[in-house]
Amino acid sequence: AMQELAQDQQAALALLEESLDVARATRDSARTAEALMNIGLVHHRAADCPRARGLMEASLAVRRQVNLKSLGPSLSAIGYVALDQGDYPAARRYFDERLDRWRAVGDQQSVALAMASLGELALARRDYKTARSQFQDAARVWLGNLEETLERGSISLILACFAWLAAEEGSMQRA
Repeated sequence: AMQELAQDQQAALALLEESLDVARATRDSARTAEALMNIGLVHHRAADCPRARGLMEASLAVRRQVNLKSLGPSLSAIGYVALDQGDYPAARRYFDERLDRWRAVGDQQSVALAMASLGELALARRDYKTARSQFQDAARVWLGNLEETLERGSISLILACFAWLAAEEGSMQRA
C-alpha cells in the first residue's frame, strides 16, 4: 500500500509539474499559482513540509502579484503546513488573514471554516477553552448561513474538530 501511495504521488507530481510548465509558458498567473499550491499539497501529504511550504508561499506570492481575490485556499494550505511544523505564530497569521479576507468577501461558509482552523490552532497549542469557543462560533456561523452556494458536507469538517477536541480532552464518549 505504501509503495502504491508513493507511485500515485509521483504520478500526480509529474502531471502537476507539466501543468505548471504549461501555465508558465502561457503566462497564466492564476493557473501557475494553482499548480504551485497543488504541488505543495502533494509534498505536504508526503510529509515534506519545508518543500510544501516553499511551494505554497510561491503560490501565494503569485496570487498577491496579480491581486487575485482567491487567496483563501493558499492561506489555508500554508497555515496548515506551518501548524504541522509547529510554527504557530505563522499559522496564526495565515489563518487570521484567511478569515479577514473571507469576511470581506462575505462568504459565510468560508468564514466558518476559517474560524474552525483557528480552533485547530488553539487545539494544537492545548488551549481547549479557546478551541471549543472557536469551534462553537464556527458551527454557529455555518448553521446560520443561508447562501445558495453552501456546500452542505463542509459541516463535517467542523464536527470533526469537536471530535478531535473531545479526544484530546480524554472525553471519548463525547467524541
